[in-house]
Amino acid sequence: MNSSMPGRILLAAMTVLFVLLFIIPLVSSYGKFTDLDGTAGIIDHSWSWVNPISATVYWLGDLFCHQDFGRSFVVNGSQLAFCQRDISIFLGIIIGLVVTDLKIRHLDLSNFRVFIVGLILISIGFAEWSFENITSSDFFVGRVLTGVITGIGVALIFQYFIKRQYKKIING
Repeated sequence: MNSSMPGRILLAAMTVLFVLLFIIPLVSSYGKFTDLDGTAGIIDHSWSWVNPISATVYWLGDLFCHQDFGRSFVVNGSQLAFCQRDISIFLGIIIGLVVTDLKIRHLDLSNFRVFIVGLILISIGFAEWSFENITSSDFFVGRVLTGVITGIGVALIFQYFIKRQYKKIING
């Protein structure tokens, strides 16, 4: 297995999830997925009434996201399974994985600076999230932009650890 395989597997999984997030409500009847507000970490809704793929995607959103309607994208009258920030983070992860995969021969992704840059990018998202919570502000553009930046940071850290582990295996 080469060092880019784990990143490509994650890229494929994230891309499939990202596409499904938009396709499911688009092909469903208008307004099928509404009133999803809940608490992250708790399954607030039963998904037995929808097909298994939709149920899985919305179950993941139910488990990992607050699904606040006011902070969710709406497609075909339905909330997406995850909030705007989470979807933006997913997009950032995809962008980060594509860029690092394309630049894999030109960058030393096992360099500790890659890890530090990833942490800085993630901290930008954390700072924006903290500011919104402390001030009770609602900045859609900030939430989406910092979500993408955070996702790129997550991708960098993922690739850093993969490359480091791969170097350890190669070098014995």
